[in-house]
Amino acid sequence: ATEVVNGVPVISDLTSTVATVTITIKDVNDEPPRFNRREYSVEIPESLPVGTPLPNLDMVVTDTDVGLNSVFTLRLSDEMGAFIVEPATATGSASVTLRLNSSLDYEDPNQRKFILEVIAEELHTSPRLSSKASVTVSLTDVNDNAPQFAEEPYSATLAEAALPGTRVGAIRATDRDTGRFGTEGIVYELSGNGAELFRVDNRSGVITVAPCDTPGLAPCLDYETRKDYFLQYKATDDDGAGQNTVVSLQISLSDSNDNPPVFHTAVYKASIDEDAVKFEPELQVQARDVDISSDIRYSIIEPPTHPFWIDPINGKISVRPDTGGVTPPEDSNKIFLTVL
Repeated sequence: ATEVVNGVPVISDLTSTVATVTITIKDVNDEPPRFNRREYSVEIPESLPVGTPLPNLDMVVTDTDVGLNSVFTLRLSDEMGAFIVEPATATGSASVTLRLNSSLDYEDPNQRKFILEVIAEELHTSPRLSSKASVTVSLTDVNDNAPQFAEEPYSATLAEAALPGTRVGAIRATDRDTGRFGTEGIVYELSGNGAELFRVDNRSGVITVAPCDTPGLAPCLDYETRKDYFLQYKATDDDGAGQNTVVSLQISLSDSNDNPPVFHTAVYKASIDEDAVKFEPELQVQARDVDISSDIRYSIIEPPTHPFWIDPINGKISVRPDTGGVTPPEDSNKIFLTVL
């Protein structure tokens, strides 16, 4: 304040004085807590451990008011409860973290994408100002499932004389994962003793007979050499580089009539008196056929006429009752029979 003398302000220690006036501006709650962005998006693998923060979220909430007006809470709108938000309360500004609260499974269609809402709301004001931000969490598939077969073990039956390329069967697996980690990325493989006699299409799972020069005879498929093949059939995902499952496969051969009967000896000899009606000891020819499906029958085909009869089942040769005995040829005392 200054005295005025003759209309003129006179400033001096005797005519002037100074006072200090302090004006306090009271904060008005006119700013809600604000997010640094309105929308966020992150991508996480389905194998992310529970409790892990979502990566690369970069979420910050700021309330420019002061004092109690700048205190706010954070909460999450998440129906499944798969995530939690931190911190629960903050003052002025806070970096926000979302953590995984439960394990996730990409194979569940309801868990491949989450749209969350983070809400920041003032705590001590009236009205409580607030703001929201959306967070889209996308799940990526991880190769966490092995191929699965519908049954185990598998079996198939095949004729021993089957030609190369003959279809034995088709065995396919499924995989709950997607892409190359799933069914479309499965590669099949056949192994075990004798597996080289078969071929498997590594994508379709179709098993066929492998090329071989002598079908039905060793070293190709031959029932008389080997009747059963016990093999391992493997399915591996990720184009053959991932998880695998092995099942057993039994391929059994059925016999084909591909071998002629063979007599125990090529020449049989016997003696009989000309008036006798049977051989002493009995005369019996026998043949063996390695094919179990064969049914051997015997018959005398040479000479056209003779006094003998052969049992077609057991090969026993005897004198026909109607001949009254054996009469040798005029020029010899021997009769040569050809038995088929």
